[in-house]
Amino acid sequence: MSYCWQKNEEPLRSPIFVVDALEGTRWTLSLYPRGYEDGNYVGYFLYRDADCPSSVNDIEIDCVMSFMAADGSALKESKVIKKAIPKGERYGWANFATTEEVFFRNRSRFLPDDTLTARCRMWRSDGKTTENGQIYARTRLGVESRSAVWNIDYFSHLEPYKAISFPIKSTTGNKELMNLDLYLTGGQKFEKVLHFKLTARDPRINMSTIQLSLLDNAGDKIECVKGEVWFNVPEKLHRQLTFQTTRNRLMAAKDVYLPNDVLSVLCECTFSTGVVVQETEAARFGDKDSVPEKPLANILDELSVLQRNLGSSFKEGFMSDVKLKAKTSSFPAHKVILSAWSPVFKAMFSSDMKESICDIGDLDDETVRRMLQFMYTADVVDLGWSSASDLYAAADKYKVLTLKEKCSSYLKANLRPSNACAALILADLHHDEGLKRFVQDFILKHSWANRINFHDS
Repeated sequence: MSYCWQKNEEPLRSPIFVVDALEGTRWTLSLYPRGYEDGNYVGYFLYRDADCPSSVNDIEIDCVMSFMAADGSALKESKVIKKAIPKGERYGWANFATTEEVFFRNRSRFLPDDTLTARCRMWRSDGKTTENGQIYARTRLGVESRSAVWNIDYFSHLEPYKAISFPIKSTTGNKELMNLDLYLTGGQKFEKVLHFKLTARDPRINMSTIQLSLLDNAGDKIECVKGEVWFNVPEKLHRQLTFQTTRNRLMAAKDVYLPNDVLSVLCECTFSTGVVVQETEAARFGDKDSVPEKPLANILDELSVLQRNLGSSFKEGFMSDVKLKAKTSSFPAHKVILSAWSPVFKAMFSSDMKESICDIGDLDDETVRRMLQFMYTADVVDLGWSSASDLYAAADKYKVLTLKEKCSSYLKANLRPSNACAALILADLHHDEGLKRFVQDFILKHSWANRINFHDS
């Protein structure tokens, strides 16, 4: 999602889906990641296809449009009540969510694995829906990353305003994808400033992020600049990045920054090549009996009340029929709740187990408390790296897969060089290939400095 190239007022559309329960009408969802009107907001709309074969033009619908978390809960949602959307028209919100919240402040929840999940639930307002169904679609944007060290020889002899170039090539076929130019500005009376310009050579590249880092003789970064560029905008076919450090300052400490008169620049860029997959992955349909008689909005409100009541039952231990014994404390619980979430607990309680105490003393008290809190409320708050790691291991042991995925998303979002090895060991111990690949990619991406140190020594 971070590498969508859409400009302001430009949508990213879902595949067309057909709703048989609404007279075979055809629809799409439209996102405006850079804003429908105001670039500070993400727009989200439901659009009825103009070529819809249905002759019915005035079906009133209710719907709930949401952005979803990895655990299936709604992070942001808005409701539509009794709205007739004619062919070729849309309804939605230009200011559905702020870009600050989605892309920055609450990024780990809105964009786990840099993926945004948008959901639209819709049904007839008159309650005459004849069939219940679910349609799953996916749009995948092509994203590639490249890293390389550019060694610029005879740096002290570079002439002002005379550019030298460095090609950024594909890993296969040696095809030039982008070009990076370095040139100096300034004259005899002014310090010469370093400028870099990024230009796309491959027409598939729509948007790119780039970070340039000057390296000292130990391979450590001494200054970084970064930026974004949209190559599909005529006036933005290239992007210029400027360092605050001048050539004179580098030459004043040339033993540190210019060994053998060579300036080393680490180039790290990630670029989007457009939509590579857009398809409907699955469609499931049920019978009339599976359609709720009440409006979905009412059902969601009632589920919220039920969730709160279950949370109170957990805190109070009301009518509990089993106790989970952790290392130092015991927690009252309900077998039916534990069995619904965990096939391991279900197997234990389905056996001839007569005891009302279940010993899970291999888990610490706080981990058991958090696991139970999730089972009763579908939520976990105030996670830290250590608690998320312990909870991840517990969720894997007792096969609470939704909780395991939630913890995995937290670990990915908070991965750092200081904890990457611990995360890799954790993923390997629990045979989690998805998390393992993610951590391996992270380690490779952040190991350039270490490789440079190794080669320099």
